Amino acid sequence: MEYEKRTDLALDNASVLKNQKSKDWEMRRYYLHGVECIRVDILTKNGESAYKRKIGTYITLVCGKIEFLDETGLENVAQALCDCIKEIYKAQTQDRSFLIVGLGNRLMRSDS
Repeated sequence: MEYEKRTDLALDNASVLKNQKSKDWEMRRYYLHGVECIRVDILTKNGESAYKRKIGTYITLVCGKIEFLDETGLENVAQALCDCIKEIYKAQTQDRSFLIVGLGNRLMRSDS
């Protein structure tokens, strides 16, 4: 039996979406507090097929290895994360609940 290695990082299939927008998905790269953010919104079933993720919003903060950041770098990452959470929360129109996951290990990125 073959297993597909997969993660829920927005970064994983960003090369497929290429900072574009369609009726099925939107992908954009931007910076918050000097931290690169990659946001992918999967909007339809066709988007699910193309991106291989469920409908929803996926955001990756690109900051390198946390242990190498100084205090200012850590504060910038924390502030960027807070701003991303606020952005998602404000966009919720009906159900104001969502899941935030940050898992991983040295050998594989998060799979949540």
